[in-house]
Amino acid sequence: MPRKASKTRTKPAGGRKPALGRLDRSKAVFGSYTEFGYRAVEVAVKNGQAIPPGGSADYQTRYDRERLIWMSQDFDRNNGIYRGTINRALDNIIGNGFNLQARTSDDKLNNQLEAKWAAYCVEPEIRGQFSWWQVERQILRSLFVDGDVGGIKTSVGKIQIIEADRIASTYSAGGYDADNHRVEQGVKLDEYGRALGFYVCSYSPFGMVQRVAPKLYAAKDFVFLANIDRPSQTRGVPVQAANFSMFHRINDVCDAEAIARQIQARFAVSLTRQRGPELAGAEAKVNPDVVDDDSISARIHETPEAIIFHGYQGDEFKGIDRTAPGPYFGETITVFMRLLGLPIGLPLELLMLDWSKTNYSSARAALEQAFRMFKCWQELLKARWHSPIYKWKVAEWIRRGEVKPAADIFEHEWIAPEFPWIDQLKEAEAWGTRMDRGLATQSQALKSLNQDLEQFQAARKREIIRAIELAKEVTKETGTEVPWQMFAGLPMDQKQSASEKPAPVIDSNPENDTHPPEKKPLPEMASMAEMPMEAAHAAT
Repeated sequence: MPRKASKTRTKPAGGRKPALGRLDRSKAVFGSYTEFGYRAVEVAVKNGQAIPPGGSADYQTRYDRERLIWMSQDFDRNNGIYRGTINRALDNIIGNGFNLQARTSDDKLNNQLEAKWAAYCVEPEIRGQFSWWQVERQILRSLFVDGDVGGIKTSVGKIQIIEADRIASTYSAGGYDADNHRVEQGVKLDEYGRALGFYVCSYSPFGMVQRVAPKLYAAKDFVFLANIDRPSQTRGVPVQAANFSMFHRINDVCDAEAIARQIQARFAVSLTRQRGPELAGAEAKVNPDVVDDDSISARIHETPEAIIFHGYQGDEFKGIDRTAPGPYFGETITVFMRLLGLPIGLPLELLMLDWSKTNYSSARAALEQAFRMFKCWQELLKARWHSPIYKWKVAEWIRRGEVKPAADIFEHEWIAPEFPWIDQLKEAEAWGTRMDRGLATQSQALKSLNQDLEQFQAARKREIIRAIELAKEVTKETGTEVPWQMFAGLPMDQKQSASEKPAPVIDSNPENDTHPPEKKPLPEMASMAEMPMEAAHAAT
């Protein structure tokens, strides 16, 4: 039994009052802030509050992780708000998918690798149900809902997705296998906690996980992606686990509000007549739950349109006036929704798709913070899922003789989906200013639009060549010169070029020169930052 705080007061020596700023612990009640910092533990113990024990992250997740997964899956099936937060995050993080850019020193080899990867992405999964873009969404959904997910590198060159509940073994509660290696919740570890292998269970014909005789896959043949919060953690937990209690509260608030509105939508009337209750009992259907014929429940009839009370003469029926169910319901839900988006990094405006109370500056600030969080998830996907699978496929192509080996054969880059510009015109002007001042490159600007520099330049080259050919054809057919830029969608420079300006006449005798020589025009470039070094020195 927790020791209760004594109710007796100790009078300070000499009859003095407690010093200013000192808190009287004898007045401590449950939930009150009577101490701060480390002394808060003492107050919690005194009030009988349970303090969870410490330990490694594996110890903390070992016994509750599976039930957290089941609860998260139930929310994902039956709770629209929970499912909506997950879908909104997927839309922004995955977007239209990640693009591969091989970065070897051989352009021809890069094109070959990218072509083979594109062919693999058509049907990369062993069941043939998902494209690579769909696999990306499935993997990230499993990471958010279940906390982790795995993939088997099969012998046929395709990936087999393994959900979190299948990564388990008879040692799931912690223990050691026959090789004296620790097995933590289905993962075989070495002495340092590094994964050596993963135990994978099969499903029964009824869809239940069978823990009998799980199959062990070596770590090199398995891809594992987990939501890890602590260094001592082996398995992940659902991203929204800390918000589960809040989801229950939101359900209760919404249910209560719906019931209140249903009740308020009905008329409440009182019917008083001779032998009213007896007549009401005869007119009503038999209620097997009512034992006492004179109970209030036998004298109230509930219909879709009204609630009728049958009373004796002298009985009085009064309703409780209620102007509107939950006058602050909207504000309450708004606060809840703002808190629910924190674990994934979703601001309220993006979660609710409501920008009515924001301006450009506040919307940009909120979205930039969300984009930082989204980029963290994207980097996790690149490092723990995309790159391991790509390197596995490249090694397979080399073994089959489909690709020639090279020293930098595995060098590559992932172009993650970028996020939409808030204001197209302002964003374009901002990127233009950055490039003009040398603060950004064209490659960075194109990546913000989810485009590759090499592909963009190749397409632009084709457009310019074709535009010049068309301009020449028009000139040949009509005799009128037209600027080729109009056929390429490029702006036409209206300024007179330096070659078209007449050369200034300057007297060789300096004494007769009443006007200073005209300055040389700057090269037609966007800024000093883009000038060749010689031109920049000449201009200055």
